[in-house]
Amino acid sequence: DERVIRFVGRYKDGLPVGNCWLRKKGGGFLYGEMDSDWLLNSDNGAFIYPDFTTAYTGSFAAGMLVSGRAGLVDAWEVVEDIMKIKITKVWGPERSYREATDLSLSSHPLEGDPYEDRWVECKESSVAGGGEGVFAR
Repeated sequence: DERVIRFVGRYKDGLPVGNCWLRKKGGGFLYGEMDSDWLLNSDNGAFIYPDFTTAYTGSFAAGMLVSGRAGLVDAWEVVEDIMKIKITKVWGPERSYREATDLSLSSHPLEGDPYEDRWVECKESSVAGGGEGVFAR
């Protein structure tokens, strides 16, 4: 959709400066200092899920998570008209970005996604013979 905000940040000489927000497909945002190619290259970056609470925080290169852990956005403030966030509740194993293929969706298929874990759960269906399914929490 052309009417969706894709970038929130400050510019200097036509380039992003300071902490910026870059919207990604699916509604999440990359947050941190962008380079001159508009890519997140930072040891203190974050991917913020669409709920603006769940995140991955850590090291990013060319907009991809190199090494990070799940976290919760637990504080924010507006600094020079840009929302600045703070992630202090961090948990879980170190993760990195790995693009899905026809053969594999994840390098850790049995580990839960922090965003999905907040909204859905797998359990036995109450319908006779229904087996297991995914249910809203």
